[in-house]
Amino acid sequence: MARFRTAHFLVGVLVFAAFARGLAAQSQQGQSGSILGEIRVERGDAPPNRVEVILQTHGLVADTRYSDSTGRFSFTNLDVNLYHVIIQEEGYEPVDIQVSVNPLFSSMNLVNVTLRPTAKAHVPGEKAVAGGNPNLVGSAEYNQHYPKNAIKQFEQGVKAERRNKMDEAMRHYQRAIELAPEFYAARNNLGLAYIAKQDFGNAQAQFEKVISINPADTEAYFNLGNILLLTNDLPKAGRVVQQGLQRQPDSAFGKFLLGSIYSRTGNRNEAEKLFSECLQLDPGMSKAHLGLVNLYLQEKRMGDAVAQLKAFLKSAPADPLAPQARQVLSRLEKGAPDTSSQ
Repeated sequence: MARFRTAHFLVGVLVFAAFARGLAAQSQQGQSGSILGEIRVERGDAPPNRVEVILQTHGLVADTRYSDSTGRFSFTNLDVNLYHVIIQEEGYEPVDIQVSVNPLFSSMNLVNVTLRPTAKAHVPGEKAVAGGNPNLVGSAEYNQHYPKNAIKQFEQGVKAERRNKMDEAMRHYQRAIELAPEFYAARNNLGLAYIAKQDFGNAQAQFEKVISINPADTEAYFNLGNILLLTNDLPKAGRVVQQGLQRQPDSAFGKFLLGSIYSRTGNRNEAEKLFSECLQLDPGMSKAHLGLVNLYLQEKRMGDAVAQLKAFLKSAPADPLAPQARQVLSRLEKGAPDTSSQ
């Protein structure tokens, strides 16, 4: 499970307050969330065909998607809930990944799926385990790396988190780490819990430790970069997110994060490029439109700002920021000069 977001913009006296501390820190009730996923076969390649991805909640199908040619998929405008990302692709072992969507923690949840051929020996009794490591997908594999009592504490933490008992979950994650200090999935979940409590210092410490244990864990770089953005350590945030993008250069969310950092530091050309690339990779990341709106308003490119506001409202009409976006759009359409690029 992964948690992220950022940006900021205003026009005249109308401020999108949700951007003031970055989209990653939004705590407004009613915020919708999303699940962004990437599918790889066992050796790291994209699947040879588009894969059907089923989203379930409470045993019912909430939505279905097909991955694109690169193995990516997304579900957007999700309410707070516990979801299951399910794949039942012929020739591969079934996948069932639990994702807790709660925009009080973050609006975006990244899911990495590894498809394993059914010809591979299956370990009896293996079950999926939530966490931030895309390579450890089952309890049998965790057993190869960590003591059973640490795994038990981790699983109890996940169960407590599903019941919204965050303090209890944190105690289990902390106990798992005491028993197995290298258990970075437990550290990742503990870091996310600290974010929920606005304890950014402890969250940062956990994500930094995850990176030191497993430098290949892309999610940890984005989580850490997000924390640094929230605490306004912009130079370091930029370096950390760039390290994540070096490991996953086609990450739409990574580009969105870095674009948000550049927007805050005044590097508008790079920010515009990154927001645009983000939308090319994943048109469902509607808040990248707002990042572009912010830039265009600063540059008085009102026509371009109008176009991006319309694109945002078309992509996410139920977003909590949509009413404010409509107000800005109305003001711009009532006579703001069009100085946009042609």
